[in-house]
Amino acid sequence: MSLDALDSTTDRGAPAVDDSEAASGHGSGASWADAVDRTQQQGAAPAGTPQKPSDPQPKSTTTHVVAPGETLSELATRYAHDWQEQGGPPGPLPPPPLPLPAAGANTMARLVRTRPYESSLARTVYTAVDRAQRHVYVENPYFTDNVLFNKLVHARQRGVDVRVVMTLDSGSDLFDLANRVMINRLLQAGIRVYLHPGRTHVKAMTVDGVWAYLGTGNFDPLSLRHNRELGLAVSHGPLVGQLETQLFLPDFSPEWEVVELLPWVHGQFVAELIASIFG
Repeated sequence: MSLDALDSTTDRGAPAVDDSEAASGHGSGASWADAVDRTQQQGAAPAGTPQKPSDPQPKSTTTHVVAPGETLSELATRYAHDWQEQGGPPGPLPPPPLPLPAAGANTMARLVRTRPYESSLARTVYTAVDRAQRHVYVENPYFTDNVLFNKLVHARQRGVDVRVVMTLDSGSDLFDLANRVMINRLLQAGIRVYLHPGRTHVKAMTVDGVWAYLGTGNFDPLSLRHNRELGLAVSHGPLVGQLETQLFLPDFSPEWEVVELLPWVHGQFVAELIASIFG
């Protein structure tokens, strides 16, 4: 699908997030983002989860994006460095940047990351939520970071529409239990929660229709403070609107919305404590 055919209807107005902080990171500059590819494997949903009765249920969901230009080259270079730093064998040099399309750059993108002594990913995401004025959309299979939780709560308290897509089929029994606790905490704070009926591997956030994050990092302490993670903070381009219309809005299905607290399950609070500390 051509990005030229997409038109976000979000009021662009004054960006809630400026480039100097929330979009800060490595490898910043103009880039070009191709259409979001939402990949799904079909399968039966876990028992007891909301479902769309008329549609086959996704067993797993992830996203892909193509971003030629200097940003992609920098991403490949950083990955190769982290790989070798952990003892991986040297590979071929990253390829030169792919040329931009004839129309030129269509977005601003910056690399954000987590590694020892660097947490631009967490800083960027936190700042974006702090500056949200209209809405914050989040999707993640491992959401246990209490700092981000508190920032989402504060955003909701100042009138921001906050919505979170989670799953109880994360691939980890520990996180499935921890997610039950987080879902109830979000609901009690007035945040709308949608339960993906299968396994979502999406790690994404959009703010006010003008800023987005997607990458390898989950919204848990391990990804935000300890792991080696890479992601893109994107602004001023059609990719943000495309993430909202092609990823988030379909997942905000009324059949998937959690409208009452999930029942207690043995061990969930211990799991939530472990996940929130060690992630």
